[in-house]
Amino acid sequence: MKKLIVFFFLFCLHNLCVSLPKQNARFEKEDKNSDEVFTIINLYESGLGLYRETNDYESGKRKHQLILLDTLLNQQIDTTYFIDKTYSSAGHDFDNNHIYLLFQESDYSNNKLKLVSYHYKTKNFTYYELKTEINLKLTHFGVLNNHVFLGGYINKEPTIVLCNLNNNTTQVLPGFAIKNTELLDVRENVNGTFNVVIKEKLNLNTAALYLKTYDSTGNILLNERLPIPEGKIILTSISSKL
Repeated sequence: MKKLIVFFFLFCLHNLCVSLPKQNARFEKEDKNSDEVFTIINLYESGLGLYRETNDYESGKRKHQLILLDTLLNQQIDTTYFIDKTYSSAGHDFDNNHIYLLFQESDYSNNKLKLVSYHYKTKNFTYYELKTEINLKLTHFGVLNNHVFLGGYINKEPTIVLCNLNNNTTQVLPGFAIKNTELLDVRENVNGTFNVVIKEKLNLNTAALYLKTYDSTGNILLNERLPIPEGKIILTSISSKL
């Protein structure tokens, strides 16, 4: 039995006190029940990206599918790529020229990561193996100026790792492996830098936020400490893009 995947956009027409939704565009794709669900990437003015793993294999590798839609949901690309079957999806990112798909070895203790880069213009895939050499529990991921930043925890302490795709080198940024701290946000900026937000619990009733900004090679540009009023609790934090 086949199932139908449908994506559509709605917008509201406002006329006095009446607001009715109207379907502006629609994308449909027949699917098998055994196929996996798509993950959707919002590419903003470029449209949407859809990716998933399939149940097809070749030479010990699993086939994955990538579909690109424009802003009117017209299909532009439907292509496939192969990843070792022991790897599963761990995140995605994009810029003006690429979509980046991150995969992690199912045995997390192996610390193995693979990055797949798809170039919009050439329609080619490039594959990278990221050698972190540390047991990182991954929580954040992004790509900036051909550098991959990975945020997560080592022994319950925040850690930021930078991987240089140009020369396949890795560095761990200093100043993060501190007890009683929590990694709240790691986010790239449009000016070629990225932010890191850390919460430090000083005692039972007091805490502080640290906002750090780095360039793509790991040089620190800003390090601000923001005290949290006593008795207040910070649940989460998102840094605005510069």
